[in-house]
Amino acid sequence: MLVFAAALALASSAVADSTADDTAAIKSELEREAAAWNRGDLDGYLAGYERAATTTMVGKDVRRGWDAIAAHYRKSYGDRARMGTLAFGELDIRPLGAGFALALGHWALARDAAGGGPVGGWFTLTMKKTRDGWRIVVDHTS
Repeated sequence: MLVFAAALALASSAVADSTADDTAAIKSELEREAAAWNRGDLDGYLAGYERAATTTMVGKDVRRGWDAIAAHYRKSYGDRARMGTLAFGELDIRPLGAGFALALGHWALARDAAGGGPVGGWFTLTMKKTRDGWRIVVDHTS
């Protein structure tokens, strides 16, 4: 029984370490995305989305597939004035199971009137751990 308890404690510790590592990696990925956005690097920002036909973005409407999401961003934020400066806040990362997590947070774009003015809202991201790192597979942004 003592051996079982020790093994269970070790396994729980490994899961907690893995969860902490995944949380840190997801936060790092979101920081990387914001930094790319703030450099005006839309392609760098879009690299945070899984490049798949099943990747989905929900906002005012639903966009299915990485290409449709990229086209939306290019049309809506195609120049520095419209991109403004992006900040994420109030991040809450929750593991969903092996290789998946939920990221909940607030986003804000600081822009002048010529760029459309400041905007912001909330997002829920379903993140998937891939060989390239954590990627967004579902983005629900309001």
